[in-house]
Amino acid sequence: MKNVLRVLSYHRIAEEGAPPWLSPRLVSATPGVFARQMKHLARHYHVVSMERVLDAVLQGTSLPKRAVLLTFDDAYVDFGQVAWPILRSLGLPATLFVVTAHASDTKRRFWWDRLYHCVVNCASTSYETATGSLSLGSLRQRTETVHRIQALVKSMPHAEGMRLIEEICSQFQEPNSAPVSTMGWDELRQLAREGVTLGAHTQTHPILTQLAAEEVRAEVASSQQDLLPFRSSAIRPAGITNPWHAFCVSKESFSALPPTLARMISRPTTCCACDVRTLALARPGPCFGCA
Repeated sequence: MKNVLRVLSYHRIAEEGAPPWLSPRLVSATPGVFARQMKHLARHYHVVSMERVLDAVLQGTSLPKRAVLLTFDDAYVDFGQVAWPILRSLGLPATLFVVTAHASDTKRRFWWDRLYHCVVNCASTSYETATGSLSLGSLRQRTETVHRIQALVKSMPHAEGMRLIEEICSQFQEPNSAPVSTMGWDELRQLAREGVTLGAHTQTHPILTQLAAEEVRAEVASSQQDLLPFRSSAIRPAGITNPWHAFCVSKESFSALPPTLARMISRPTTCCACDVRTLALARPGPCFGCA
């Protein structure tokens, strides 16, 4: 099959359970495991840049056999501290999808990290809900409670879900401060100078399927606008004058969006990298077989 592309999507690269104020669910690999994975890719595959992928789509160029695209979501600090040094030492390109409001204000924290930090570290022994009490006895019980609340929040209209998070954080007396967990624009500029490709991952990371259509459009457009100063490092295939930015969204969210919004996200000014199994690119019709 021509132009088969494998997409490996990562979030955080960190030791299990560290640091204690971030949800461990987003740890994709420990540093040691990640290093071994990248060495394997360097030996047995061709890791390609997003620019080369888009050139293949737009210009009809061929990808090498056993082509792999590496993407990283959310721009956590461990990408710059752990993942990128390993990638750079092996000469492997990567695309980093940035939640732009968090890059503008690194004091912001993702709601799932706030929830985990509050529930796991609170003094309470239970959490009362409309359907009953959730135990906060052991660490395992607290973690299960976090997962249940996360699932509930994702099923609610976004504004209601965020109000619930605020109520829980207030009830459990959220710590006043936590170390910065995402990279700011200065760090991102340096990574861009070193060769990292930057793409948009919304402005505030809402659950897109729980937003109104205009809110989805605003999240997509605003995040791409925030990346305009990075024209030289944002995704721009050869021969295209205007910058082409990548926009990342989960496979589940993309599949659940109404057709008009899905088309809007994947219109010919964006690229949507969904997950390890799916890569939807900005050109009508099937361009790649994914494996």
